[in-house]
Amino acid sequence: MCAVLLALALAACRGDSGDPAAVTRAFIRAVMAAESEQVRTLTCAEWQATTVRWANGGTPGLHVDTDHLVLDVGERRGPLVEVRVTGTLALRAPDGRREVRSLDGEGALLFTLIDEAGWKVCGVTGTLPG
Repeated sequence: MCAVLLALALAACRGDSGDPAAVTRAFIRAVMAAESEQVRTLTCAEWQATTVRWANGGTPGLHVDTDHLVLDVGERRGPLVEVRVTGTLALRAPDGRREVRSLDGEGALLFTLIDEAGWKVCGVTGTLPG
């Protein structure tokens, strides 16, 4: 029991920032599904106005399946890390229409995340499908 508590305390002291790939995946879902508040929590302070505008252009109620995306997390450089996203997104609109979008080739996205007491999206190279 003491070993478990010690491990948890050490993890808290290290300031575990979470998983950049999970944050990126959640960000993509939130932007495409017009979840402005979720987008705000996943975005760095200086980029929130931009990303909330993106979310406002999304589709409320859109189901975004990110299970077939490949997220390659680069090496951390100070407070930054890059996540390259390829693969496919499966989308299901509230009316039942389905669509698959490829992020392979020139459609690949490169996200820049910054550690602000947890990973936050703070840049995207490429265009979010939409």
